[in-house]
Amino acid sequence: MKTLIFVLMYAFSFVPGQDTEEPGEMGRSYKKGTIINHSSGDGGCGWMLEIEGKLFKPKNLSKAFKKDSLVVKLDYETSMTIFKCDQLKGGAQEIYINWMEKSN
Repeated sequence: MKTLIFVLMYAFSFVPGQDTEEPGEMGRSYKKGTIINHSSGDGGCGWMLEIEGKLFKPKNLSKAFKKDSLVVKLDYETSMTIFKCDQLKGGAQEIYINWMEKSN
């Protein structure tokens, strides 16, 4: 029984993003987002991603995309983990980026 619970918890630990998808190049679907440097002052949150008005904490944001206010197209998966920092009440859901590029 414990094994079944563990397997189910692992299987549901990654839930695909639920936002509206837009058609991308070669059939790839993506979301539009904005990179935000949320690092000011003590308790800063670091690099965040705003997607449709909601803040997310990317776990694997490449250095090439760490530019404040950069608009991007991306595909991602949400995690069950909530990132906590002093500047965000309630925290932000962590995400794993599968694919990202600068938006035109």
